[in-house]
Amino acid sequence: MAYNWIPFFSQTGNEIAEIIELTKIEPLLIVTNKKTRDYDNRLKKYNILHFSDFNELCKLRHILDDSIVTLHGFLRIIPKELITKHMFNGHPGLISRYPELKGINPQEKAYNLNYKTSGCVIHKVEQEVDSGQILLEKEVIIENLSLENIYKELKRTSIGLWVEFLERSMNENCDLRCTKHGQDDTLTSN
Repeated sequence: MAYNWIPFFSQTGNEIAEIIELTKIEPLLIVTNKKTRDYDNRLKKYNILHFSDFNELCKLRHILDDSIVTLHGFLRIIPKELITKHMFNGHPGLISRYPELKGINPQEKAYNLNYKTSGCVIHKVEQEVDSGQILLEKEVIIENLSLENIYKELKRTSIGLWVEFLERSMNENCDLRCTKHGQDDTLTSN
């Protein structure tokens, strides 16, 4: 089975625009809770659903169930009734090694704690924030970087992980259930 892709965002959406350009994978729908329309201009040609209440998304449950749903800087907790088995979050903190980086502002936490490394992960979405099984991760050296450069480096790393994840998971032979922790072969093909 091939999957549709539905990314969610709360901020600028430029990570999604970069991923689209790099993968050439076009989303079925883009979902945002951003009230204003001052997001990345490259996204304006796509079908964008603006919502203010999760009840509005319940009508789309059947579409979400048949899609790969990805969260990119989506700053809301997904209600349990909307979590699907193919819903994934990108997190700019190496939470496999540093669980204290779960939640908001992991870049600032790593900087303030003077960590030498951090990184990015893609994990399954579960009810508890940043607690799902990690599918992909990449460690990044952040020692001696300014906070601004940590943000830039982790964003670049996150985009690279998403490109790898989407290219592999859009393969109709990919088994999204077969995961293991780490960087190597976290998604397997049949």
